[in-house]
Amino acid sequence: MNIEEIASEVSSSISLAKQIEPFSKRGLVLSLQEAYDVAGIVRQKLGQTEIIGRKIGFTNRNIWHIYDVDQPIWGPITKSSVSFFDSNFLKIDLSQFCEPRIEPEIVVCLKQTPKDGSENTEIYLDWICLLYTSPSPRDGHLDRMPAYD
Repeated sequence: MNIEEIASEVSSSISLAKQIEPFSKRGLVLSLQEAYDVAGIVRQKLGQTEIIGRKIGFTNRNIWHIYDVDQPIWGPITKSSVSFFDSNFLKIDLSQFCEPRIEPEIVVCLKQTPKDGSENTEIYLDWICLLYTSPSPRDGHLDRMPAYD
């Protein structure tokens, strides 16, 4: 399977909100760069939306050996992947996702974009949002609460 075929299968899975067998269980191993390349192709296939931020994962070095990684992994946060709301409660229908995850998140919004290579270590925060995501056993929806500015 080549990168384009993998990206097509992932794109289809996302579009149809259907799970697929993990590629690792099929004996397919991707390098970190190949995974980034697949993600880029998937974004193109799904119709790129505005990138409004970046997500960093695998920041806990104590688990890197479990997943065979040696650095944090970055990904874009797009306008279509974020739900904005005025109150501190939002229900999200999980049926629209192929692999919903339940986890706490911290979102930090900067007042301005840092310049690449800048030696200025000051960070200007606009707001911080603390989220805790959990399933609702009543109706199969995801309840997000609380969120604070």
